[in-house]
Amino acid sequence: MVPAAPCAARKVAPAPSRGLAAPLFARSTLNGSKWRATEVVPRSHSQQHQQPHVAAAGAAPPASAARSHPGAQLNSAVAAPSLRPSTSQPFPWLHSWYPVGVPGNLPKNRPTKITLFGRQLVVWWDAAAQPAGRWRCFENLCPHRLAPLSEGRIDGAGRLQCSLHGWAFDGRGRCTSVPQVVDATHTCASRRACAAAFPTAEAHGLIFVWPDASPGAAAQAAATPLPIPPELLEADSSGQARYEHAGGGWFVKLMPHDFTTTLENFVDPAHAPFAHHGTAIGTREEALPFELEVEGKVTLDGGFRACFTAPTRHMGVRQGGIAFQPPCCMVNSFTLGSGQAMLLVGYMVPASPGRTWLVRATFAERQAGAGLADAAARTLRRCVPRWLAHLSLHDILDGDAVLLHGQERHLEQAPNGWRSCFMATSADGAVLALRRWLDLAGGAAGVPWAGGSAALPPAEPSKRLLLDRLHSHTEHCPACSGALCALRTTRTAGVVAAVGATAAAAWLPAGCPLEPAAAAAAASGALLAAAAHWAVPNFVFKDFSHPDSH
Repeated sequence: MVPAAPCAARKVAPAPSRGLAAPLFARSTLNGSKWRATEVVPRSHSQQHQQPHVAAAGAAPPASAARSHPGAQLNSAVAAPSLRPSTSQPFPWLHSWYPVGVPGNLPKNRPTKITLFGRQLVVWWDAAAQPAGRWRCFENLCPHRLAPLSEGRIDGAGRLQCSLHGWAFDGRGRCTSVPQVVDATHTCASRRACAAAFPTAEAHGLIFVWPDASPGAAAQAAATPLPIPPELLEADSSGQARYEHAGGGWFVKLMPHDFTTTLENFVDPAHAPFAHHGTAIGTREEALPFELEVEGKVTLDGGFRACFTAPTRHMGVRQGGIAFQPPCCMVNSFTLGSGQAMLLVGYMVPASPGRTWLVRATFAERQAGAGLADAAARTLRRCVPRWLAHLSLHDILDGDAVLLHGQERHLEQAPNGWRSCFMATSADGAVLALRRWLDLAGGAAGVPWAGGSAALPPAEPSKRLLLDRLHSHTEHCPACSGALCALRTTRTAGVVAAVGATAAAAWLPAGCPLEPAAAAAAASGALLAAAAHWAVPNFVFKDFSHPDSH
């Protein structure tokens, strides 16, 4: 085993750049009856303001500086965005941070495969990193014979070892062991022996990856702020964070539709009482006419923000706001009738065409001097099991899955794309702003998918796959997989108890004092098994039909 000399990062070439879409002259509705011209102002991605930042692997953090953010508190709209032909370059998709996991969800004793922009990556825990270890991300290829490193192991020295021939790599991707030779100094020193390592960072309970391994990527990543909404960085006079998780923590699920479709769904409050009828969001009967206005300008690196009046009577929600921070962060802010501010933070991470990693969480504002009722509500939120909160989110997301899966294929086939839609009310304003930002960023053809094709996969006719919970979430969530395991164990134990008690009751002589107890045990075991059997599908697959949702 011979340590390798430092080697330069292996370059992973991004997909070739593509030209921008034709100049845009679309219009935006702001009040349901009048049109205002909108202006999209392109800016260089490098001109973004700074915010507190966690450094990328192998690079020193930049000096902290103040940063404004579109997720800030939204007031009433004062101006509409305006639109003019774009002259900027396509958005630098591979030169941005993307959350790819929750530290508590990923095992530290084995690597985990992830997909980003159609590229296979592997995330693993480098226990040897100073001062206390850190998460690493490599291209999922061993440079020796291109075997998947996600099938490898963490060896005794804390390195990622390929399972095919045993080549081992340290946290920076350097090959440090080639078991096939006595002296591997020359082999390990070669640049070609390095695994492609991507910059990583960890903040606010998420692991972020910068999907570029070319020379200079670490320095560029370290100079770029993480996409953390500024509200989550705020603290009160005592130094305590202003917002806390409202329950369930970060929820991660692989959605069966494209990330652009998922982004659009997140900025469309009008769909909530209808697509999610009967859930915690409310009912269709509670839907209200509402106004939505886009504030300021839509910019390439700054995205946009909008405000809207309450679309439903449910929960007594007052005016809300939407903020889009490119390329994939959405913040929905709203105030409850009690005056408590809430944040719904979502990251739509592009896995592959037609597949999106949804990473979302709800945050509640800590209220100073809160009364007994508010303190009790906070305590209750903390006591709710994560798996129970996640089941509620599944019920909500199932209302979108089939609809969006079909919608995006109709849009793909429409002669004018999204412009074929008749978006004639102010409620469509944020969707229009998002679609214009996507055009400004180069459109669908500008997204650097592996293989160069943005075409959606064939439509999936099976609702069992579209509404799958097991593979899209449960297997990757310790809370939900633990609950599912407990239910299956309980089901088995209930069946065994019922069978055993029934056999005992049959064996006991007539009139034995233990006979009633055996019968009760058999009934209890059967009921326990039936209850567990009924609950198991909630973590695997639960059918949903809008026509049958009354």
